[in-house]
Amino acid sequence: MKNIVPKYCTSFLLVILLFGLYQPGVAQTQENYFESAQHWENYYDQHPELTDPLSHEYKNYLRWRAFWDTRAQCMDTMYSGKQRLITAILDQYVADIVYHQRSTIVASNWKPVGPVNLENQTNGLVQAVYVDTVSDKSNKTIYIGSNSGGIWKTVDGGVNWQNVTDRSYLPCIGIWDIKGDPSDGNILYAGTGGNFMGRGYSYGLGIIRTQDAGYSWQVIYPLPENEFTQVYRLAIDPSNPDRIYAAVGTKLVRLVKNGSSWDTTTIFTPDSNFQYDEHRMIRDIEMVPGKPDTLYIATDHWHWSGRRPQVWMITGASSTPTATRLDCNFPDTNLLKSQRFELAVTKQTPDYIYVVGEYLYDTTIDDTLRRISRVAICKSMDNGASWGKKIDTLSGYLATGGIGYFKIELVIDPTDTNTVFVGGNTVSRLNSWDIEET
Repeated sequence: MKNIVPKYCTSFLLVILLFGLYQPGVAQTQENYFESAQHWENYYDQHPELTDPLSHEYKNYLRWRAFWDTRAQCMDTMYSGKQRLITAILDQYVADIVYHQRSTIVASNWKPVGPVNLENQTNGLVQAVYVDTVSDKSNKTIYIGSNSGGIWKTVDGGVNWQNVTDRSYLPCIGIWDIKGDPSDGNILYAGTGGNFMGRGYSYGLGIIRTQDAGYSWQVIYPLPENEFTQVYRLAIDPSNPDRIYAAVGTKLVRLVKNGSSWDTTTIFTPDSNFQYDEHRMIRDIEMVPGKPDTLYIATDHWHWSGRRPQVWMITGASSTPTATRLDCNFPDTNLLKSQRFELAVTKQTPDYIYVVGEYLYDTTIDDTLRRISRVAICKSMDNGASWGKKIDTLSGYLATGGIGYFKIELVIDPTDTNTVFVGGNTVSRLNSWDIEET
């Protein structure tokens, strides 16, 4: 028991220092990168117990090194801080554009030979799914967004897939969300950004749009490449598809089409007394069914001294927004310890709102302090004015599997509000709020 406190303190200090190396919105430079990397190399040389076996903190350090090793050496003042390597790659890509345009159209001779039934899905991370129900009533036209490989499309229900962003003249991109125009199946929008999965960095191009079902894409809301900002969620006003709401990092942004351009307004930023390494990103947007002028938003909150994500209701979103905090009414304070909230609404009960979060619960097992991951779901039947707790259980019994900050989804069955799906590592179905693995 006497060795537990030093071990936890050491891990805590390592994480604080490591994540302190990076601040969102601040690009690394040659000087601070190489100096910091050498300090860490010296530290780990003196603490081999952290590298064999690999500790979580050491893994984060290796990811940080792998990211910046190919970037810090490419900084050049002639590009005003832009990365020379990426510029050269883009120049080469444009020079060979005819080849790249054919690369996703002309079939190759490769065929899968197995194994057919994989025990685990390890072929990549899908962060977004959009099913075109506007121009394809058979539901066989599907778009998916990966964490770094762009957008893929199938028109036969998943038998064959084609990457539809390779020929877009855009660099390799991650996709957080895909939404389609409710009146035109050819128009889609995507929020870009890579899933950092424990890393202290990631970035996106902004919001991209297609008007020809994915054949070509244009950036309609660009983001500076050195801000490392992501567009986590999009919501389209069904009463006016030229009005879009986007979760851009810490901001809720409204976009309104004005001829060939877009007028953009930041209509809300979650309040917080930010500390040095604290951030609160908007991770979800839900539009109240039948009331497109009212939005629910959910944030994350990743800070080592305490976690407190938020849920807000925004009224008058299309004109003069007013924000009302909803999570203060939660019945269980444990849910407030989550790192991230995810929301769900349904047309069957437009006044209902559901919130899921995963939190760490401290307990003692065999005289040893353990941190157990649990998942809780709360439900409101009056637009967030009051809440009731629906479920609170070990995360192993649901789909999140202890990684609820990185991957967590909540969906209400559109035909039965008593059936709920929770997604993470896998998918769990709750029938009448009883847990059933799928």
